[in-house]
Amino acid sequence: MKRSISVLISSLVIFSMFISFSPISGQTATYSISGRVTDGSGNGVEGVNIFAERVSDFQVFLPLILKSYGESQSSLASEIRYYYPSAVTDANGYYSIDFLSGTYRLRAEMEGVDFSPSAREINSSSTESQDFEVLILEPVITDNTEVLTDESNQYLDPTQSDGTIFTFSQTTTELDALDIGDIMVSGVSENAPDGYLRKVKEIYYSGGSVIITTEPATLEEAIQDGSVFIQEKLSPDQVTSMSALTGVTMLPSSERAPLTFYFQIEDVVLYDDDGDLSTKFDQIRANGFIEFDMEFIFYLSMQNFQVRRFSLVNENAIRNSLEIVSEEWLDSQKAEYILSTQVFSPITLMAGPVPIVFVPKLDLVVGVDGSVGWYMSTEVSEELSMQAGIQYYYSSGWSTIAGFDYAFKFTPPSLSQFEMSLKGYFGPRFNLYLYGVAGPYVNITPYLEIKVEPLISPWWTLYGGIDVPVGFRVIDQLAKVLDLDDYEVVAIGVKQIIAQAETIPIYP
Repeated sequence: MKRSISVLISSLVIFSMFISFSPISGQTATYSISGRVTDGSGNGVEGVNIFAERVSDFQVFLPLILKSYGESQSSLASEIRYYYPSAVTDANGYYSIDFLSGTYRLRAEMEGVDFSPSAREINSSSTESQDFEVLILEPVITDNTEVLTDESNQYLDPTQSDGTIFTFSQTTTELDALDIGDIMVSGVSENAPDGYLRKVKEIYYSGGSVIITTEPATLEEAIQDGSVFIQEKLSPDQVTSMSALTGVTMLPSSERAPLTFYFQIEDVVLYDDDGDLSTKFDQIRANGFIEFDMEFIFYLSMQNFQVRRFSLVNENAIRNSLEIVSEEWLDSQKAEYILSTQVFSPITLMAGPVPIVFVPKLDLVVGVDGSVGWYMSTEVSEELSMQAGIQYYYSSGWSTIAGFDYAFKFTPPSLSQFEMSLKGYFGPRFNLYLYGVAGPYVNITPYLEIKVEPLISPWWTLYGGIDVPVGFRVIDQLAKVLDLDDYEVVAIGVKQIIAQAETIPIYP
């Protein structure tokens, strides 16, 4: 009888333990929470991952096996199970998550961006909205930073100002307040379309004019603490100027996709051996199209006069097709062309009273690298969705941000039976210049590559791939606006075989 009671008590204890450490799978939600992620100005942030982890995830299971009346056999098993509910914010920054019973810790995550609070603890009694916000530090501006507005810029003579010397036709109260060593900063104006950030080196007067000689300044000299953030989808309507080679056409965006860029290239000459465009036999030519969306996320956070966090991420959906044609033996050719350049309207973000000006620029690039054996023609189409960028963190330096999905289609190549290797690429390159002189970039370079080796099998191989170099670049090393070193790394590098010869070449 005592054995039976012992078994019964063991069963109850074990059953109680099993229930108290809630099982993870196969149960329905017991409560839900929702919230919103905003950018510090009340705008919703799309694409933020919301993760939840259980405050205690360790669970113990002590199964009891009853073999017969009066006999028992128990075995001990420990198991760790994890349950991580998650969601992604929608276009307006909202999210909702269902939970099992228990207490969880919520976090908001987007690569390269900090959020406040860093975590929230929730349970079934948490009925209020669980909101997060991009971490925007309270701005603290240095005493020697002077912001010049249209009050002064209306008198700036752009013909007498070269980025080092600024000539104002008359003085203003803002100009009168300037001293040598001050940081003068301006947003976008008619006479300063990219804004400016400079340190005053000398001030002198000529007649009624004020002439200021300057030297480079950095944001670290102007801002002790402060943050800016933007999530922006560029539109063809934002292009302020464009230049393009012959054969390159930017097509109008459709009503269904107003934020999509469409380009078509037709017989664009990548190489011309004799320099005569009318003779096509000695040329490498490109044909094709590309369409893509261009969204970027930028975050800059400064604390104690240093960059704490800096990031640029591009999110793109790209569809393109590239055909490379050559009709003559061309040995070791390497050429790259900017097919078109689009400059967009400047974007101004405010760190307190200090305007931080960004000028987006988009280049469409095509290039070839390799040698061609007489006639060659091949075409590859690609569909790609990707996220790529860079981030800087004060304690660890630079790192990449990358994620992608892709698919290739191809047209079987027409080839001569001569050894050759040729790579052709075609894609957008995005630059974000601070005050027009320095900033991060993302170069999206889908490519095709053909290799012909007649004496081995397979005698030809067609590759498809994508390279995405990312980095931070200063146009003029004497005009750095952030105290960050130049940096470049390939965030995404993919190459795969998409077709091979199925037969051996037949020689006459």
